[in-house]
Amino acid sequence: MARIGAVERGALDGGPQVVPPAFAGPEIGDRLAHTCSVWRDAESAFAFSYRGIHGASLRVRHEWFVEADAPSHVAWWIDEGHVPTWMEAAARHEELAAAGPSARAFDFRSPFDADGRPFTIDREAVRRYAPSPTST
Repeated sequence: MARIGAVERGALDGGPQVVPPAFAGPEIGDRLAHTCSVWRDAESAFAFSYRGIHGASLRVRHEWFVEADAPSHVAWWIDEGHVPTWMEAAARHEELAAAGPSARAFDFRSPFDADGRPFTIDREAVRRYAPSPTST
């Protein structure tokens, strides 16, 4: 069974933290947060990211974090039992930034399924996973 590994602009014990090159500049300083997490599917990751209290916080992220000219997150499929590392996450982010979405590194606007085919996130499943933003 495949799971999705996702890295957003906080922490998984995946070894030493590595910052993707797009976020490594001194102008960013402490206005950058990283998250590396593992999800059962794209819909549960999407629901957490964009619904509920996390989604509400994302809508005002410009008040806390600097805007970067790079993808805000990257996702990819991993095998059961695999623990992604920060280095792996930074490399996948760099792939997405350089070449755009692919089966190896994608975002929620252009997701790929575990078999490497483009797909559409099931919005009904997203609603089942998370409360609406107005219920938080």
